[in-house]
Amino acid sequence: MKRLAFAAAALLLALAYLLNLGSSYAPTNGDEMVYLHIARMTAESGHWLPLQSELEHMRNTKPPLLFWQAMAAGSWGWHLWTLRLPYVLETLLTAGLVGWLTLCMRSPRTGGCHEAAGGHKNRWGVGLLAAAFYLGFFATYRYGRPVLSSSIESLFLFGACALGVVTSPAWKAYPARLAAAVGLLMIPALLAKSFVLAAPVGLWLFASLWLMSESKNAAQRLWQSAWPSALAVAIGVAGFALWFAVDPDPAAVWREFVVGENFSTKFSDARSDSVLGFWLSPLVNAGLLFPLLIGLLIAALQGLRSKGLPIARAEKMLWLWVLCWLLVFTLPSQRSARYIIPAMPALAILLAMYAPRIHRVWWLLTLCLMVIAAAGLGWAAHSLDTVFPVGLGYSFVYFVAVGGLLLACAVGILSARFRIPCTAASSVAWLALLGALSAPFDRDRGLGRFDARMTQVVNELKVLVPQNFNAQFERFQFALPHSRPVPYDAAAAASASPAKLVQQAPYAVITRPLRAVKPDEDEGFDIIATRLVLRGRQQPNEVTWERLSDAKALAHLLVEREVLIGTKN
Repeated sequence: MKRLAFAAAALLLALAYLLNLGSSYAPTNGDEMVYLHIARMTAESGHWLPLQSELEHMRNTKPPLLFWQAMAAGSWGWHLWTLRLPYVLETLLTAGLVGWLTLCMRSPRTGGCHEAAGGHKNRWGVGLLAAAFYLGFFATYRYGRPVLSSSIESLFLFGACALGVVTSPAWKAYPARLAAAVGLLMIPALLAKSFVLAAPVGLWLFASLWLMSESKNAAQRLWQSAWPSALAVAIGVAGFALWFAVDPDPAAVWREFVVGENFSTKFSDARSDSVLGFWLSPLVNAGLLFPLLIGLLIAALQGLRSKGLPIARAEKMLWLWVLCWLLVFTLPSQRSARYIIPAMPALAILLAMYAPRIHRVWWLLTLCLMVIAAAGLGWAAHSLDTVFPVGLGYSFVYFVAVGGLLLACAVGILSARFRIPCTAASSVAWLALLGALSAPFDRDRGLGRFDARMTQVVNELKVLVPQNFNAQFERFQFALPHSRPVPYDAAAAASASPAKLVQQAPYAVITRPLRAVKPDEDEGFDIIATRLVLRGRQQPNEVTWERLSDAKALAHLLVEREVLIGTKN
């Protein structure tokens, strides 16, 4: 019965990540539309290479595997749900890998011990807990579901780490086999993100081999650590170099990706975190679970000072994994919390294994944050519900789910027995409810989509669409399928007459405040269709306590209208 319960819990975790996967408003990164644009253009070319794009200086922004995966998924239908499915499945596989490695670390064969991580009696429970923590990290949800490279690199690179951890006792006898396996696992990640990712993996392998070496001769120990790690890096980079061999324009790959995307961009001062901010980025990636990472670090430091709690070999390797990622990506002048996402699975395992030793204050603080965040979702849903007619807004189920989340947090706060599982489950549930917040805007029948019958007039025709970030016009491939979206600067055109837009093209999409039911209808154009959309960005001066505390004011802050207009007949 226990294993059946664990299987049911794992299924619920997976369903939480599949919920509302096809939403246009899913928590994501603006680069997703850039990658979708490149994937679509390349697919339409009829060739896998070279990569294609209508955007200047945005073609070879990532290696081809990232786009090939989207192209393959798009053959089943060019819909966001279909396109994103392989990426979320990779994230779920990574969560399974996290749980499996946690189970393995409970065995003395991998250098783990039952007492070193708090004395859990139920191995399956600890494995599920680690997977839940990983899926409860905000960065996992934000970057592990859309068409981005994070899910691919996390799966294969942490797979290399897991392989090293479970086979560490046999390293001395078969170092070449380990190096070859790690190098081969690196290849898909490098072909989806960058050859640079070989650096933290190689450094980790070197540090782990040095740590495990029993040689007292420094030169011999250096050699035993250096050559397997160098071999692994060489295999991984050689696999990445296949891109140059198969691309019809390798000079463009070198110029646009190697030089432009990696060296010129990563060593510039633009959009960079400070060194201190970067080293705190695991807290940013953890989202609402960040207090637990603070508690984890404190518990680990206390364990170092206690002679009765030795650190297991496998645990040392996980700490080294995190440290190597932080060290390598501190060197470029451009730093981002995204760069250490592949280190988060290790932190999820450590968090689960140290859970009984983390002081209760960190659990209570996390649960209190979740109460505030859950209440915020409920208030936002109530506010947004005011813009929809009865029956088209949020269902009763959504508010019941928010209430259930608040109840789970309350149980965790009041009961020490259920505190740990309630925290892990609540973190995933909150993310699922965050994604579901956009459900009324994504329904086929509702106010969040253009009327398909009305928009038939724009099929195969040029439509000017607003854009305030790179390739955001690509989203209209899903809102106005079969049209030809052409971007215009939304900020520059904000004060211009919409009639001037329809002089440049037969149709255009304009944005108007929620209050404007029929905007500018007598200015020389026809209104074809309208829809409600969630605003992606608000100006700092717009966000005030008065607006946040008033339901209708908050709704007008979060929602605007997109209006499809055409030349007046």
